[in-house]
Amino acid sequence: MHGVRAEFSAESGLAYAQKRLMNDPYWEGTDDTWIEFSGEQSFKIAITFEEDDAFAGTKAVIRSTGRSSEGEHTLRMEAIIDTGGTAGDAAGVFLSADIEMTQGKLNGDVLIPDVVGAIEDYFLDEDGNPTWELNEDPLGTLAVDTTNAIKTVRQFTETQHFKGNSSIELEDSPYKMPAWDLDAYTEPSDSRMILDGVTSLSGLNTSQTVVVLLDEGDTLTVTDCTLHGGLVVWAPSEYNLRSGARNSVTVSSSNIGTGSDPHIGLMAPAAEVSGSGGGLNFHGLCFWNSIDGLDSAHITGALVVVNGIANCHKLNLNGHPQTLANMPDGIAFQGSGEGITFLTAGEDYGEE
Repeated sequence: MHGVRAEFSAESGLAYAQKRLMNDPYWEGTDDTWIEFSGEQSFKIAITFEEDDAFAGTKAVIRSTGRSSEGEHTLRMEAIIDTGGTAGDAAGVFLSADIEMTQGKLNGDVLIPDVVGAIEDYFLDEDGNPTWELNEDPLGTLAVDTTNAIKTVRQFTETQHFKGNSSIELEDSPYKMPAWDLDAYTEPSDSRMILDGVTSLSGLNTSQTVVVLLDEGDTLTVTDCTLHGGLVVWAPSEYNLRSGARNSVTVSSSNIGTGSDPHIGLMAPAAEVSGSGGGLNFHGLCFWNSIDGLDSAHITGALVVVNGIANCHKLNLNGHPQTLANMPDGIAFQGSGEGITFLTAGEDYGEE
């Protein structure tokens, strides 16, 4: 008998492997190293890759061996990986049709869900496994007719929503909300400044990535800062982004991120963002829960907004190829039916 504790260790290993693969689809496992996570319990992960014609992608075969005082037990899971793991050419990904954006300029491809059922929402199921589910919420008000979309608008109908005659590319399958997990940013590193419970940043100038851990309901204010390494507002990975903003971030007279590695602008998927007064400059990936009251912001990189956009005036968004091709750790784009698909886990009987 392998024992219940050994099997639980193997299950924990599979959950660990899923998180790693979300950020690095070609991670090869723990290299025969055991990872201890609870007393006498540990696991190790081995991953092999092979082409899979049936799924038109690469198949990852994940084997997790759990160990306890009762013995060892191995579980197997398969995942299908294809080439959809970056943002592609979409500089703006808007995951809600409730958008009020006036006099903006979007210089890069954008995606908008202008029909019900256009987005698959990401969340963790009760076992902590990455899951997507079709969002069938009613459409909001799409008020963008004074905003200029200079390049291609990826949408689901032929309706011209933006100012002028934008080029339209019709999507034929739901777009998957990016998967996200910011836990790695809470680990100490020379490249990070981790601030727990700090609700105000003023006059800070640093090349480190600033990571702020807030209590639910807190507001972070950022004033007169230059944050070359970007800003991450942490949220627990099990937080359901569709439930609304966990925190708020208000920015004024600040430069956040640069055009080089790590390509982090303001990563705050569970925060509502606002700002005014000029000098709002973001470089890299901006991943926000919602916008309410944002005036004259400049973003060079990519912008993802999960929920509604209200009172957004004169947004200037410029796609940045290096950011689009090199997303920061902690976010994985799946696109339209692309990315990583985890298949059913089960016993490992040694077959390939």
